[in-house]
Formats: sequence, structure tokens, C-alpha cells
Amino acid sequence: MAGKKEAIFLSGGGLDSTVAAAKLRIDGWKLTALHINYGQAASEQEKRAIYNGVCRGYYTRLKHAEIGLPWMIENVNEDNVSVIIPQRNVVFLSI
Repeated sequence: MAGKKEAIFLSGGGLDSTVAAAKLRIDGWKLTALHINYGQAASEQEKRAIYNGVCRGYYTRLKHAEIGLPWMIENVNEDNVSVIIPQRNVVFLSI
């Protein structure tokens, strides 16, 4: 019998990555959730959502990891309420 398929998936704790992870688990994949912290204001909320909702919400606990990319937000004005970093997902996918 072949071993389980394994995958790493990007997760911000939102609905899209949570549903995708659920589908992969149902299909028999062994998953690791990857959160990318680039200094975003919601980083702590995202990490809690990933850990409590995505990683603990399945039949077995999922592994999770975090990568820090603080250089992505270093030159952004801290007075901005909302920060948009163009093409950030392209950077994430290239890692």
C-alpha cells in the first residue's frame, strides 16, 4: 500500500484555506499548514484561527509552521490603517 500523499498549504485562517484543507484531508492527504508573517496587523488573529480552527478542527491535529518575512512591510507607513502589499502571494508561492 502506498504512503499518504503530503502537502504544505498556505493558510491565513480564512474560509478559502480552511475549506481547501478540509477537502484535502477528506481525500487522504497529510497536511502541514504554513502561515507567513510579514508584519501584517492581523498576524496574531490569523495564527489563532489557523491553530484553533484549521489545525485542531480535524480528525487528527495538523502540523503547522510559520515563516517570518518582516522585510515586506519595513517601508510601509505605520499610520496606515490598512496595508496592501502588491503581489505578496507571488512572493509567498516562490518560497
